[in-house]
Amino acid sequence: MTVSSQNPILHRGDFLREWQSIEDSSIDLVICDPPYGELRRVHEWDQKPDFSVVSWILSQLLVPTGQIAIFSSSKMLTEVELAFSTYFERRFIQVWHKPSAQVLHKDRPKPDVEFVSVFHRKGCKKALRVFNWEDIAEQGEPYSRENKNLQQTSLHTEKRAIDVNVTGLRHPSSIVYHPNRPAMSSAEKANAKHPTQKSLRHIMNLIRLLSNEGDTVLDPFMGSGTAILAAILTGRRAFGWDILEDFVAMTKERIEKKTAQGILV
Repeated sequence: MTVSSQNPILHRGDFLREWQSIEDSSIDLVICDPPYGELRRVHEWDQKPDFSVVSWILSQLLVPTGQIAIFSSSKMLTEVELAFSTYFERRFIQVWHKPSAQVLHKDRPKPDVEFVSVFHRKGCKKALRVFNWEDIAEQGEPYSRENKNLQQTSLHTEKRAIDVNVTGLRHPSSIVYHPNRPAMSSAEKANAKHPTQKSLRHIMNLIRLLSNEGDTVLDPFMGSGTAILAAILTGRRAFGWDILEDFVAMTKERIEKKTAQGILV
């Protein structure tokens, strides 16, 4: 049976085996936080997928202008890049700074950053790629200031004598600061007991940045369901998969508490 993308739907199962229940070319954005394989001694579910397989599947499901935002550790970054380069081009990398990272190995720095690689289809024209930076921009004071060094170029053009910012909006940085689970508020942690939980605000910002209202968001490795909840709260359609019933139930409970509208089937 083909799954409709008109309503948010949760699946308990293996996305890599069940993905064909999704209509081809029906997904606008994929938020992908896959298992890293670093907790597999403690959590059986933490089995890193074959990213070349994930890349091929997503190439079937994304619309021509679709994008993928995939989380990874520094160890996985090159692996992800190589696997996705067959069908996609990397648009940019976002560096997520985690304030409460723990030392895992005494012979290397603590892993206080993770990465979000954003990909688009090969050949997708720049003008067609969604990038709603104003939707997540921080509000500052408008300004008008003189450029003292006009020899430097800006955006491949000559600098203007005077820069004017009428709105006060600040363009997003490639480095973002959002709490990992130990540093999250008690309220956010209470409804999602998952060791690799991501910040709701972080995921909402990614969804606003890379998709439009009414678009369809897919999370193939749902975990605590943050991406599904974020999609609903930002006016997108959403559905996702997880292999564990406990995580599916957790996601459903989070969404029902937040929306109280009985939107899941």
